[in-house]
Amino acid sequence: MSSHKQRRLSRLKKAITFILMGTVCLTAAASVAALTQTFEVSDPDVVVDSKSEEKKNKEEIINIDCTALENAEGEKVLQVFDAAGSDEKSFAMNVKENEAPALAAKKNENKAVKDASEDAVKDEQAPEVSTNNDVNNDIVWYSVKINLRGKEINKKVPAGTVESVLAYLDIQLTEYDSLNADLEKEIGDNENIVITRTVVVSDVEQKEIGFKTITKESSTLFKGETKVDTEGEKGVKEITVEKTYVNGKLTSKKEVSSEVVSEPVDKVVLKGTAEKVDHFSNTENETEVVDNGDGKTFVDADGNEREYVDVMTGSGTAYYADAGASTATGRDAQYGVVAVNPNVIPYGSKLYIVSNDGEVIYGDAVAGDTGGGLMENLILVDLFYPTYDECCVFGRRDVTIYILEYGNEFR
Repeated sequence: MSSHKQRRLSRLKKAITFILMGTVCLTAAASVAALTQTFEVSDPDVVVDSKSEEKKNKEEIINIDCTALENAEGEKVLQVFDAAGSDEKSFAMNVKENEAPALAAKKNENKAVKDASEDAVKDEQAPEVSTNNDVNNDIVWYSVKINLRGKEINKKVPAGTVESVLAYLDIQLTEYDSLNADLEKEIGDNENIVITRTVVVSDVEQKEIGFKTITKESSTLFKGETKVDTEGEKGVKEITVEKTYVNGKLTSKKEVSSEVVSEPVDKVVLKGTAEKVDHFSNTENETEVVDNGDGKTFVDADGNEREYVDVMTGSGTAYYADAGASTATGRDAQYGVVAVNPNVIPYGSKLYIVSNDGEVIYGDAVAGDTGGGLMENLILVDLFYPTYDECCVFGRRDVTIYILEYGNEFR
């Protein structure tokens, strides 16, 4: 086909809007003159008859360039015309009346083939549907009750497995969750699904360790007297505990390890063992120490004749110390241990002491301590008393010291 005919054919395809059997259809691009004419083919290769209201009694021969279109059977069905002698191009088609029924039948046949083809494609793409009468293509819904980590939920869900139900409800299981049924189990109506979450965590707790109370005997206290020597302190122990939570509630805990952070300190209580003696005589007490005058013996407050090797007189004072205190010689500070100048009275010397006014009988003692006033020879002896009140009663007095035996401990 020539390029000229190809162009005309292209214009034809763009211009056709519809086809009526036995009627000429004109395109929107046709001129006004063309729109008022009806063309009938008289000689497809040479001329057409042009008839209009104005020229119905006049026959005009128009030279044309005609292109014929054929149907599937080779019959000329459509004709294309270029009107000669006009500046505007006009296009027209003509369907011969005797060919209209065949064309319409062919059109219907083609439509039937097209519809059948489309149906075949749809059938090919459509999913296979079972013809089994036992299969219901409608969705089956079941009621399920779900205990979701302690919370009750009632839902309608499509029939399926436990796994598909959880997916439908957007419930995701974690490593801490457990089910009361297999995921592959097919559910039934009124199904009961239980999801339990169990979490085990480790926790460190601090626990106090109680202290013990220890009682120690002390001769610095009289019988029946007690004194706290050391205050007790509680210790601390760290305990690692495994706690099990089920659905967020603590159900059990187990101790897995422990470590002592600080040891407890025992409480120490001193219990007195000393016999309480009235070291201070009074006017009603006729007991006295009598020197026999021979420089060798004296009679003590109990009436016993005692020997001595030396006797000294001088100023005496009194002191006391906290329970458990020790002296310069390492002896416990207690009643009967007195402080002296060891250069005058050697440590370890055995003594018997009374006040010169006869009111105080200190009794047997041992030289076992010292002090600043003693070393400066301001006083002769410093007597230990277990209480402050007793020291106050004694105050400062002149005393007589019978040296029963000199000691051999030197400073």
